[in-house]
Amino acid sequence: MKTKFAIVTLAGSLMVGAAAYAQGLTLPWDEMSPLTGEDRAMIKDTVQRQIHDQRPNTVAKWANPASGHSGTITLLSKLVRQGMPCERIEYQIVEPGGQQQHGHYIFTSCQLSDGTWKLAD
Repeated sequence: MKTKFAIVTLAGSLMVGAAAYAQGLTLPWDEMSPLTGEDRAMIKDTVQRQIHDQRPNTVAKWANPASGHSGTITLLSKLVRQGMPCERIEYQIVEPGGQQQHGHYIFTSCQLSDGTWKLAD
């Protein structure tokens, strides 16, 4: 019984920690990418308007003329985790000039009961 409680507690702690980061605005993006705050806001807006609740393989493009960054966002799959609808989303970031890919990220986000989307892992 104690083991089951510990697993549930650990899982709950991980979900709370993961829920601290909003979709597309995660700590890894802050540490590993040259994206500007405006870039991240554009990505978040694109995900909200063109990716969430769409069919898998939906692709959306974004571009920020001010920073020169651009990219694509692809809804890879839909799943359910702990009773929540979740989406696995791929982000490809292109450097200014459109010649070289800067980053490739895949995150799974889940929709909370209040309608917001948070990272699951």
